[in-house]
Amino acid sequence: MPNNPFLSFDPSATSAVTGSPLARTFLRDCIAGTDSLDIVTIGDSNACSPAAYGYTQGLNRALGYSCGVPLYASPLLSCGPHNPDTPNTAQWDTGLYTTGLALKVSPNGYASGGGLGTTLKKLVVGSSLSAELISLQNFLYTTTAGYEVDATTPLLKVANYQWMPVCVNTGDTWRSDFGQTNSIFFDQTSTLGKVVSSGLGSQPMAGRIIYGTFATGSGEFHLTARDTTASALLNSAEVLTNTGSVGYSTAQLNFTSPSDVTHSTSFAWDGANQGPSKDTIGPACFLWASVCKLATKGYSVSNLVGYGGSDTNMISDSLVNSTQGTRSFLGELKNRQIACGGSGRVLVWINAGINLESFPSTWVANMTLMVNHIRDQWSAVGGNGSSISFVISVSHPVTQSSAPGTAWFTERPAFAQAAWDWGTRIGGGVTVIDLATLYPPRAMLTGDLTGNRGSGTLYDSASQLHLRSTVDTATNGYDAMTFAAINAITH
Repeated sequence: MPNNPFLSFDPSATSAVTGSPLARTFLRDCIAGTDSLDIVTIGDSNACSPAAYGYTQGLNRALGYSCGVPLYASPLLSCGPHNPDTPNTAQWDTGLYTTGLALKVSPNGYASGGGLGTTLKKLVVGSSLSAELISLQNFLYTTTAGYEVDATTPLLKVANYQWMPVCVNTGDTWRSDFGQTNSIFFDQTSTLGKVVSSGLGSQPMAGRIIYGTFATGSGEFHLTARDTTASALLNSAEVLTNTGSVGYSTAQLNFTSPSDVTHSTSFAWDGANQGPSKDTIGPACFLWASVCKLATKGYSVSNLVGYGGSDTNMISDSLVNSTQGTRSFLGELKNRQIACGGSGRVLVWINAGINLESFPSTWVANMTLMVNHIRDQWSAVGGNGSSISFVISVSHPVTQSSAPGTAWFTERPAFAQAAWDWGTRIGGGVTVIDLATLYPPRAMLTGDLTGNRGSGTLYDSASQLHLRSTVDTATNGYDAMTFAAINAITH
């Protein structure tokens, strides 16, 4: 089991854990290298932000850095611009979830030559969409009402942005801008594409895309993998979107990473501005994308819902109103992991509560709804109950002096007790962990469980609504809390 860089393991920390032992098995096997594990984070702003914030990043660092588990795949990322307020902004730069990856976005097509000037549309908006795309919209969404109100949207909020698959209308031709393609980019700081222990490149890789399928039309798009440093094409493939039915499917492009590990690599699903033969022709729609290392056991952490200010009412609504989104997400994690040599295990890590719902019973009801809904979608994609587990917690503790966290200080004990009682009886692969047992507020204030030798507070500010996300792991609250949780679960 891992050596905790934040504290010596206290056997009493196991008293912070109740419920199913399945998460313990999953994490132990992943750390031992006998199987792979995909972790899905769900929560409020403490779940994640794109760069270096939240439990998503804490899990990456705990497993990748502290436990030495290899990263077998990038996060599963939504394609294209998501935020209706900034539709033309490139989303996430290098450093995504501290993995050395970037999601590049080119929402506006190459505007000169051949009449190309098409802008990628957002499927959820439904403005001037062709019949084929409207049929896909109806298939994917229970409702799209309220999408334009970012704070209360009923849609999935992936890493703080709405999940809005991007699309090209039937008959339109689209080509990305020069120098900016819709792609996953990883540079020399990423462990993907190389053997970390030897520093060798030339690894067997795959880029994967979940794309919309149609019963009519003559759509096509082109996958490309490139050594961007050498401007060299590694591989490419054409994909046709008319499969005879409305839904979604997976396309995979295999390639070998550059032999020179100082080179950067990209996997694009829009032809990468390689000329007319690689243009995207509608109808076409792009849902999720990732890059993985074949024949590799390891871990990957992806966020499904992470939005500031959310309580469990909002989080559960976003999952239920995006059933096909959740289903396609879980199915791809399972299938991708199996393609790379794992058995297809997923651990869902949910943390929420600090944005106070009405009663502890509401928290329990919403958690029950989320667990059941996720398990239903898991079953729908061929997953079995022994291959999905849950780690669930109410938000971290605060001190009485915090503001505006004072209400959470008062209310948290009742929420924590309700969660604990629920965890002891719910079954179904659910583990409940009490973060205050791992790190009581006095330890959070000092950065050490003894309360007298820590290097500084693990809170990010006086409000204490978030933990510190500093790159200094000695005072990174998400790192400390996540690793303490993994230690308690695996012992």
